[in-house]
Amino acid sequence: MTNESIDFDALHDRVWDLHKGLRLRSAHTLALEMQARAKDERDLNAYVQACFLVLNTAPGVLQPEVGKRASLEMIALLESRDAAVEFQPDMDDDAYRSNVYWYSACAYDNLATSIADMYGANSPGLDSALNEGIAVCRRTGKTGCIGCFRAYGRARALAADDLDMALHFARSARAPGSTADETKRFAAAIGEASILTSMGDVAGAERALAEARERVTGSTFEAEHDAECQIEAATLACLRGDEPQPFKILEQAPPFDPDEAPRTQIALDHVAALRASLTGDFEGANHLLEALDRRLWRAKRIDKWFENRLRLIANDLRAGRGERVEGLVRQLRERARDARDHLTLRRLDLLEASGVDAWPHAPLAPPRAVLTVASSSAAVPVEADTTTLAESSEVHEAETALRPPPEFVARVRDLQRRVAAARREDGDLTALETELFALEPEPDDRDGRVALLSAFYDLDPFASDPARTWQHVRRLAAGLEDDGVVLSYLAFIGWMLRRVEGSAMGETILEETLVAWFDRSVELAPDDVGVRARAASWFLDRGDEDRAERLLARAARLDRSDAWVTLRLAELYGRSGRSTDALAVLDLALRSGNDDPDVLWAAVGRAAGLAEHQALVSYVRRYAEHTPDSQWVPYYELLGLVGSGRHAEAAEKLAAAEAAFPALAFAWESYRVPITAATHGPEETRRVASHFLARPTREVEDLNRYGVFAALERVLLAAESCEGLDDVADAVRRRALELGLGSASILNAWRAAREEETDVHYFDVTIEQDLPADWDARDQRLDETAGWKRLSVSYGVLAFDREEAERVALEHHPRFGPTPRIVDVDEDESTYRDQRGLMRQSGFRPGEDGGGAG
Repeated sequence: MTNESIDFDALHDRVWDLHKGLRLRSAHTLALEMQARAKDERDLNAYVQACFLVLNTAPGVLQPEVGKRASLEMIALLESRDAAVEFQPDMDDDAYRSNVYWYSACAYDNLATSIADMYGANSPGLDSALNEGIAVCRRTGKTGCIGCFRAYGRARALAADDLDMALHFARSARAPGSTADETKRFAAAIGEASILTSMGDVAGAERALAEARERVTGSTFEAEHDAECQIEAATLACLRGDEPQPFKILEQAPPFDPDEAPRTQIALDHVAALRASLTGDFEGANHLLEALDRRLWRAKRIDKWFENRLRLIANDLRAGRGERVEGLVRQLRERARDARDHLTLRRLDLLEASGVDAWPHAPLAPPRAVLTVASSSAAVPVEADTTTLAESSEVHEAETALRPPPEFVARVRDLQRRVAAARREDGDLTALETELFALEPEPDDRDGRVALLSAFYDLDPFASDPARTWQHVRRLAAGLEDDGVVLSYLAFIGWMLRRVEGSAMGETILEETLVAWFDRSVELAPDDVGVRARAASWFLDRGDEDRAERLLARAARLDRSDAWVTLRLAELYGRSGRSTDALAVLDLALRSGNDDPDVLWAAVGRAAGLAEHQALVSYVRRYAEHTPDSQWVPYYELLGLVGSGRHAEAAEKLAAAEAAFPALAFAWESYRVPITAATHGPEETRRVASHFLARPTREVEDLNRYGVFAALERVLLAAESCEGLDDVADAVRRRALELGLGSASILNAWRAAREEETDVHYFDVTIEQDLPADWDARDQRLDETAGWKRLSVSYGVLAFDREEAERVALEHHPRFGPTPRIVDVDEDESTYRDQRGLMRQSGFRPGEDGGGAG
């Protein structure tokens, strides 16, 4: 068989047509055939495309293992050129590079889908797939696909039982500026409807569903999306008690063969079972749900099996079949714990508490309306319970907090306060350590022993005798090894003792033992925030950010007031490029009453970086209640006021800031320019901008290079907003180049005026520049460059050839005196259709052999 005998393009198109027509089974079968034939022919390009088709059709036909295998095969080929050459020795390099660009992120995306389907959205492997996928997006330059990976945040938040974050993920995927594609945006809208339905908010669910409907027409998978919308609408009609309406709605759904679209058929069966149970036909509902239970278990679709098993239990409870429920509950609880699916566990607890009054779709709250629901006991009116689990927990904790601690615990806490005070003042801890060792709880006083372990946890980094400390805390923990809190403290203290300088505790306290203890402590006390926080701290220290993130996400849901948990989770999201999610974590904490200044300051920084100007003003004003005398309070408040167009308020704030904090004069003058542009017009703006540009930057000490850059960008945007100030805008761009701050956002306007051309290459041109003897006295330089004798800088240039790239770099390089030297030119082999010219300038670096201070 030869390549010419197989029209792989035609096969590819046929698979897509079948998929779009809701004939997923046929599409999947044909994709597998294409994959096998491409492998036989050693056609790498066709094989990669076939794998892509396989993994895209696998979820719809309940084949997660097949999808996972196809994803891994794609990753192996796209991550290793050697593996690709082995597959097809005469492969086309251009086609291979194209496949790496287009399909690498997709492979990780669908690998994550398969893992979530099989093991749950809170499973360990999912974190690695998501983070590696985001890294691939950045490495290949396909940053628009990062939104695909962020879409998993909704499922992971649901598994952590954090509905607030789940709704954030669903809504941010559709927000302006989101990089999620239309399929992901649709999924986010229909997902929000499902979340709100579970929360009992039928009206909110209908609004989200209406948005999802708007995204159906013209979408790639229009038939499948249309069916999803009709099924969700029928579900809501059932919950409203509109008896004939579900059937009328489903008649509008596109017709399909149940065997061709099993995932869609399962959703239809759930509507039928819901209606049957609501109308008292428990046997009919049971017949559907039992069949699905077996089918989903065999298919290893753990996510859908959880949902179906909850509904099966609910129906049995409603039918009064309590004797059957116990075994179903036990198995589901065990599997949900293994998958760390805390939402399923909470829904299960609520079901058991509801008994015959359970709702058949196992929601977190009944629909927010008075409905008459059939049950085995009688028809009873059901109203939504507006008290949430979190609220009832807070009441209990508040009541507990009012009770005085036992005498021994009170003594330990007093000692902890004195330890904390001594540490703040760098005092001697020896006497306090001696006092701590002398405290002895009663043998059966569990709380006293926990309090003592907590005290050693506070003192431990300063332990004078690590071996003695370890022997003592092991004795305190004896007999309580199955207590998650005790085991958590023991593991953490052991970790700290291993780190005591000069000790040999690393030989006594093994790392693998600590890993096992931390894991076990979370299993024993899954809802204890401190246990999760200590384990997360350990895993963060070891570089296992995936596991730390899972621990922190659940801890943040359990206690929004815990500043350490909130800040660490926000940092983790930020480090993986999820700044919007980081801000959402901080914002949820603040809205829940957390008023920690560090959380507020982190929110200020995130809001500023994301240009969330209204929120920024709110955060910084709350932060000012803690630190009213900081110069950064008016700095960020002005950023928020100017960014949100509140120029009159900004003018008043600016006058007060200039009087109170003259050291930030450079920043204050940069704010004056956009305020003037908005209130006085071009000529006054020219005068104010010229005054700003005349200010020596070498005198700016309280702003780092990023602060100076922000000031320049602020002035540039103001000049660009006024007619007739192109020369001022150009002067700002030249100043940025003089300071080594010529980012793409500042320089791109120079290229934007040119026509796009083909066969353009990207060049990185590195220049070295000897600096003049009077460099330190030069007005326009950054303070950090004082003492430099030579600097190095790179220019990103789009040009036809190397000669043009070198010429463009030299033309834009500032004239510091001696002749600059081109020391390196790196050319990207790819070609582009783009505007030629200077793209960006890197920051100045001290040059070799004479660079740097002195």
